[in-house]
Amino acid sequence: MERLKHYQGILLEELKSQQLQEKVRSQKAQRTEARNRQAMFKERLKNQGLSASVQKERNKQFLQQETIRQKEESHKLQQKQEQELQKFKEHLEETCRELVQIQEEKMRTLQDQETKKIQRLDAEHRMESEQWQERLRLSKENLDTEFASRQQQIIGSGKQKYKGMERCTSWFSPS
Repeated sequence: MERLKHYQGILLEELKSQQLQEKVRSQKAQRTEARNRQAMFKERLKNQGLSASVQKERNKQFLQQETIRQKEESHKLQQKQEQELQKFKEHLEETCRELVQIQEEKMRTLQDQETKKIQRLDAEHRMESEQWQERLRLSKENLDTEFASRQQQIIGSGKQKYKGMERCTSWFSPS
């Protein structure tokens, strides 16, 4: 965003520079045109055969009108340049807003992708955990069954030994 603003600042300065050059060229062209128009006007006055005082008065009026015309042209150019500059600034602001919107959309998309990835990994972890718990439960049941079976065997063999011992003791007992 910072780079964009820097680049836009450069573009804005270039536009201002171009407008300044245009203004200087326009003023120079106006002066040249004014001199040419004044020379043509003086020539027409001479051809009309008017007195010097009348020619001087009309030339004075012409210069006043020419000054007004040049000011109006300068004012029009200034307004045109101000509007152009304003439109350009608005365009730059719109570009910034669009970029921010695009970045926000990318961020939301990235967040959604990361959320889905985390949910998928969490589901995989839960499933693995459940599988391990099931395996452990089955192993425990198998061990419990085996333990109970061995315990029964031990108890059973102990009773057989005890019964055998009873027989042995009964041989020695006076009955």
